[in-house]
Amino acid sequence: MKEKRRDYASETVPKSERMKNEADRRKKLKRRAEIRLGLLLLALIVIIGAVFSIFYFKAKKVTVVNAAIRYSDAEIAAAAGIKEDESLLLLNADAVSARILRQLPYIGEATVKRRIPDEVVITVEYAKPTLAVETGIGYVLLDSAGKVLQTGVSRLADYTALVYGSNVTEATPGQTVVFEDEGFLEKLTKLVSEFEAAGFHNVTAYDLNDLTDVVVEVNFYINVRFGNINRIAGKLKFGKAAIESQLKKGGANPAKLVVDLTDGNTAIVRTQSAIEASKEAARRNKFLASLTPEERASLEASEKAAASAEDAANADPDDGGEGYDEDYDEDDGYDYDEDYDEDYDADYDADYEESYGADDGEDYGADDGGE
Repeated sequence: MKEKRRDYASETVPKSERMKNEADRRKKLKRRAEIRLGLLLLALIVIIGAVFSIFYFKAKKVTVVNAAIRYSDAEIAAAAGIKEDESLLLLNADAVSARILRQLPYIGEATVKRRIPDEVVITVEYAKPTLAVETGIGYVLLDSAGKVLQTGVSRLADYTALVYGSNVTEATPGQTVVFEDEGFLEKLTKLVSEFEAAGFHNVTAYDLNDLTDVVVEVNFYINVRFGNINRIAGKLKFGKAAIESQLKKGGANPAKLVVDLTDGNTAIVRTQSAIEASKEAARRNKFLASLTPEERASLEASEKAAASAEDAANADPDDGGEGYDEDYDEDDGYDYDEDYDEDYDADYDADYEESYGADDGEDYGADDGGE
């Protein structure tokens, strides 16, 4: 017969203490049971509430906050695709927004919010046609992120920037444009964002034909040369003062200017005509250098003779050399010859150059902080 083991621990604990420990144990068990029951009731309430919300809070009204620039409230609500009595709790706001942006290209942003108990509020903002790429059947209009807004456009609004450098291979309104050159869109949108961040919203062309000689046209008459496409942000920050200075001087019919930021440390401003004259002079000097002394002397003599003949052909026979007719009148003196032109050409354009950071112009070097 197996001998029963004695519980020495219980024999050493007083009976009153054993009863107290047993009461505490029962309280703990009861508290745990109460917690479990509470959690179960809470879960049940949540489930009932969710089911109630699904079947009770339904979309009965769609409100559109819209500037009505291009689309009506009804068009936007239709594009949202929210079904009547669709559950507000199960409504996918991101999917609704995506449908609107895809079906209505000129919508740049669509915010969808639920309003209990039965309303959906859609707030839209319009995209701006910032860029234009020429194709064989008109222009493709893009926003600053490269989203296609419209195709086959024949006329552009002012300050819609033309894009050069790559052909469009796919342009579906509401979708992102696809260019022939991989990576071109990324470079273009980065350049656009840099100019927008700098506060220039009057860009009229982005020329990326040569990524080692990137040119951006501002306000139709200022060509900003960056050289390599790298470090655009730093160069633009440095040259901003020079560009803004020329914009203030613009006037009604400003001369074409070039702001050269290629070296990143100076901003050199010259007229386009001066640059062309310099190029022509360089081409002429190269040509003259290729001639023999005899050929050069013959060319210069013929050019001098041609210039003299042209001056003689343009001379006024009545001109006394000072802008007055030779016929003298005792009462009025010499009559003024209105055709007199003291070798003055109204279209004359001096070799104007403002070199920011050079010795012969206004100094916009690194020491003055761009001021």
